[in-house]
Amino acid sequence: MLLKRKNSRYIVFYNFKSCLSSRDCTAHLPNAFGRESPHLGTVIRCYAEFNRGRVSLHNEIREGRPSTAFAEINVAIVRRLIKRKKKCVRVFVCTHTK
Repeated sequence: MLLKRKNSRYIVFYNFKSCLSSRDCTAHLPNAFGRESPHLGTVIRCYAEFNRGRVSLHNEIREGRPSTAFAEINVAIVRRLIKRKKKCVRVFVCTHTK
């Protein structure tokens, strides 16, 4: 059974606590994750966070725009444009989906 990538932080933390170098950790990760194992840069960033004392094993909420953000006004404007200029929308969709 292969572990999921979101669980990789647990194994990286274990390797960090076991005093493995980031390169050795990266070399061992494919045993658990196969082709989905994190890259060396990701492991180095995790090690740096652990060295700074940030040992949270969960993904932290990031500042900025949420991935599901949209403005109601923009949705209303686009709907109005679609109703007014259906031909333009069809041409745009047809040319950009091929």
